[in-house]
Amino acid sequence: SNFMCSDDDINGIFKISHWSQRDNLLSIPTDCPSRERLGWMADAWCVCEAEILNFDLQIFMENWCKVIRENQFENGYVPYICPPPKVFNNTDVPWSTACVLVPWFVFERYGDDSILRNTYSVMEKWLAYIASIADENYQLKKGVLWGDHTRQIDTDGNLLGMVYYCINCDYMAKVSFALGKDGAKYEELSNKIRVSIREKYLGDGCFPNDSQGEIAHGLALGLLEKEKAIVRLEKDLKMPLISSSEHIKFESLSTGL
Repeated sequence: SNFMCSDDDINGIFKISHWSQRDNLLSIPTDCPSRERLGWMADAWCVCEAEILNFDLQIFMENWCKVIRENQFENGYVPYICPPPKVFNNTDVPWSTACVLVPWFVFERYGDDSILRNTYSVMEKWLAYIASIADENYQLKKGVLWGDHTRQIDTDGNLLGMVYYCINCDYMAKVSFALGKDGAKYEELSNKIRVSIREKYLGDGCFPNDSQGEIAHGLALGLLEKEKAIVRLEKDLKMPLISSSEHIKFESLSTGL
């Protein structure tokens, strides 16, 4: 696909973003073409919907999902970088959620369920692994390594883990129903996780730090009263991100570079 409008600046932004995506689609979806050039899973799923709209990536993504399948551990663990540059087994559920989201996005875009059929066993084992590191309240034990790593206000790592456990279940239910399999059990689990999140974190209707990340995730999962949450989010977004002195230092650094 392509995009063009009457505003040259917006056209320029599209062109830059288009090339940025293309630069990160060499062999595997990567995090950046300049330094690591690794298959970070969250980097891939966050931009997957845009990339598969801008480019014909069905075979490309099917190949990467095959790489994920080949690198999954026997216990269902999926490395948060695929292919992994070294042997490690520390877990970050939000990152590795790509093994569920990417196949679904690709199926939704191109209408071919082969990527779902070929990756379904990976998803099943991955959900079983998440269950194995969760306690009776669906909190994950050491399930979030990086957290909301670009935040200004901290997001509770335990909350983030529960949110993405829920997201995994939501999409696993969609995948299962699309393939004519039992998705009800994943819907039921996702509802139980939502109840647990409400009981633990939403006593007064707000998350502990009321951060942008917490509000955005809460809205996405239907856990917050929409109108009030959007007002809080809008107010936070209007706040200056950096002080004027920091801005001057940033401008000087940018000019120097």
